[in-house]
Amino acid sequence: MTLLPSRRGLFGRLLGTGVICCALCGVLGGCVAGAARPPQDPAEARAEAVKQLSPEAITEAADQAARQGELERAIVLYSQAIEVKPSADLWFRVGWIYGRLGKQQPAEQAFANTLQLDPGYARAHEELGLLYLENRQREKSAEHLNKAVEIDPALWRSHNALGVLADTSQDYAAAIRHYEAALAVDPDSPLLICNLGYSHYLAGNLDRAEQLYAQALILQPGYPAATVKMGLLYARRADYERAVEVMGAAMDKAKAYNDVGYVAFKNGDLDVAEALFAEAIRLSPTYYETAQQNQKRVRLARRVASR
Repeated sequence: MTLLPSRRGLFGRLLGTGVICCALCGVLGGCVAGAARPPQDPAEARAEAVKQLSPEAITEAADQAARQGELERAIVLYSQAIEVKPSADLWFRVGWIYGRLGKQQPAEQAFANTLQLDPGYARAHEELGLLYLENRQREKSAEHLNKAVEIDPALWRSHNALGVLADTSQDYAAAIRHYEAALAVDPDSPLLICNLGYSHYLAGNLDRAEQLYAQALILQPGYPAATVKMGLLYARRADYERAVEVMGAAMDKAKAYNDVGYVAFKNGDLDVAEALFAEAIRLSPTYYETAQQNQKRVRLARRVASR
């Protein structure tokens, strides 16, 4: 999220010069003669002082709180500014903060309020789409993500998410188009290059996939996602020893044996698959149920093949 640039605004100037004490003497006390009052809580005093400011000054104070990591306080201040002067930008900032706090429902509502005020707010569509994707609401996610890139084709996160959705629907050509559109915006992203490589891998274009994984690893040596996917590619080519070696550098060794064993099973190399699953169990006998279940699959496949 892009917040307003840091600068000393009206709120800071008032606090810095002491003018606020005289301007708000009824709130803070001590400037007008009269009966003594009980001391006011500092937080309440600040809240009362903020109410005297313009929406722009409150927004600036909220931006500053967000930059300093005081996210709950920022939400309170943005909400106060919205009460005085609602705007799509302010609702977007509220939604963005709720999303970072992991509060999906209020984030969705804030982004919906943003779009009610400005239906063409591309980043609100993007954030809503990403929230729905995280919550596995695929249709709603695709609707907002497609709208986001229609309005602003440079939103690479939307293209990346649409690529993920296309991959899971086995529409690899669409996934490749979206990852390439994202890379046009951010060409040196190991994440995007790796995702594009995986689409080619799923589509059976193994040579192109290998090139892309290698490119991602040049940009970020040891990048775990590219390392693991390169290992899977070697396994698919039946180079199982190399696959285990490569994947074992980026994940638990037992899991590497299991995952390579599963590819060997899918390749039809049942003896190799069983040996790999056995090694996964040996390395992690107390908890690695996945490898044990995969061993049962191998034995069942053997029985079916022998009939």
